[in-house]
Amino acid sequence: MALAIVTLLASFSLIVGGNARAGPATPKGPDQSSAPPAKATVPSGRPTPAINVSDTTLAGWINQPGDPVSVVYDPVDNSVFVANAGANELSIISPRTDARVGTVASGKIPIALAYDPANDDVYVANLGSDNQTNLSAANVSIVSGESDRVVGWVHVGGYPSSVAYDPTDNTILVGTASGNVSLISGATGKVTATYPAVGYIAGLAYDPVDNTVFVTNFTGDNVIILSASTGHEVGSVVVGMNPEALLYDPANDQVYVANSQSRSVTILSGPTGHVVGSVTVGTQPAGFAFDSQNDAIYVANHGNGTVSILSSFSENVLKTISVGGVGDCPAAAAFDPANGEVYVADNCASTVEIIANVLPVTVTQTGLPYGSENEWGITLWNTLYGPFSLTSSVTFLEPNGTWNYTVWSDNTSYSASGGTFTVNGSGVSFSIVFHLVTYVVSFAETGLPPNTVWWVNLSGGPRFASSESTVTFLESNGTYAYLTSAAGYASSPGNLTVQGPPSGPISVNFTALKSSPTSSSERPFFDYPVVLGAVAAGAITVVVVRVLRRPKIPS
Repeated sequence: MALAIVTLLASFSLIVGGNARAGPATPKGPDQSSAPPAKATVPSGRPTPAINVSDTTLAGWINQPGDPVSVVYDPVDNSVFVANAGANELSIISPRTDARVGTVASGKIPIALAYDPANDDVYVANLGSDNQTNLSAANVSIVSGESDRVVGWVHVGGYPSSVAYDPTDNTILVGTASGNVSLISGATGKVTATYPAVGYIAGLAYDPVDNTVFVTNFTGDNVIILSASTGHEVGSVVVGMNPEALLYDPANDQVYVANSQSRSVTILSGPTGHVVGSVTVGTQPAGFAFDSQNDAIYVANHGNGTVSILSSFSENVLKTISVGGVGDCPAAAAFDPANGEVYVADNCASTVEIIANVLPVTVTQTGLPYGSENEWGITLWNTLYGPFSLTSSVTFLEPNGTWNYTVWSDNTSYSASGGTFTVNGSGVSFSIVFHLVTYVVSFAETGLPPNTVWWVNLSGGPRFASSESTVTFLESNGTYAYLTSAAGYASSPGNLTVQGPPSGPISVNFTALKSSPTSSSERPFFDYPVVLGAVAAGAITVVVVRVLRRPKIPS
């Protein structure tokens, strides 16, 4: 990362004369260049921790506006601040959702960050601005962690390139490209002292046990040690090529040095300043994060898109995690002890990667018919899990947190609701239910008298009836043949296609059935018995009359 900064400085015509020197600087303290490095040791009485990184992996990423180069965690407000050098602003990330929730215009080319817990402020080293008005006198801006607003500006001059916090004196240390270290009071926000160092200062670290300040001389290949009380140089040690970032490890009272052009991390003793170890890591190590829960050290390797995980009690790389590979340039990192995640600023990809211990999440679906034609999946963060067709459950890995998810299926006749789930130290399982998606289908009739009952029959489906002018029911996507009927009336059949909400009702026209008169020659046989019966009845009547009128026999 410092190489990129040097390029920026050169574009500002800042590296001139004696400010940048080729070759290693002459050590001013005990010369450690020829002494064999001692081994890093565990403090007496403290057991070596068993660090399990088998489940530590790249868990996700968050897009940034441009060239994120530094990151810091604010434990008071549970926020992560990201310096976007190319966008001239800070991003604010919520660890609860791992989403960008705000921005702050902090100055031109914000390049380094430090958090002041005593005042809940974030100090920003702006490489290229003086309140955005005077390029020749860059500044430090103060951002309130509570309000996420710039609450002050501090002029240190010399193009600030690194920043660190001294909790002993509540002081912010600012290193510049011109080789000075300025001290800013956390209480007043004013410069209280400026100490001369040497070369281009790419990194700072404060050792509270020994009350010293470690300073990397990027162009001199050494680390200078200053007394935090007097600012006097009390030691210097040769390390690897182009030392950049520094990290203080409180567990061992040791300082770690990222040697960007040596692919190594040098380990220094806090009390003596001597080299006590060295670890080979990835290409161009540029930044650190310290995992206080596991005594693990994360090294951002800017040159090959990886992060190395070291144990603070050994000289071994426990695991190397790729954050994307070619085109990714991790430049800095910060650890969030609240959720156990590491946030990595990747300036080439303009993202912040999230490295975390992940736990199993199992999702089981019901309701979707079994078959290869019915694929389903779940989308979480930027990741799509699926498609799945011949299984009803899926297991994936996620870090601690509460996460939103959506569910999908290529069978649009079914849908399931999304939601949230929470991972908190152990694996979780939950179910999703697919439901058949139905839409309102309407048929509207004409030609029937009021209150006439009529029916709609779908092929292979139910029968719907109504005495109103419309029939309404629910149906899923598909194509159906239909028949409509009413007593004494005729209508035409048809086909119905449901593909999402229909645009309107389907019209049905009923016509009354007509009957024509018949002739006597066409009269059906069953009409004749009626006539014959009538004739017979007439005959009986005649007989009766004739009997009644028979004359009397003469006496």
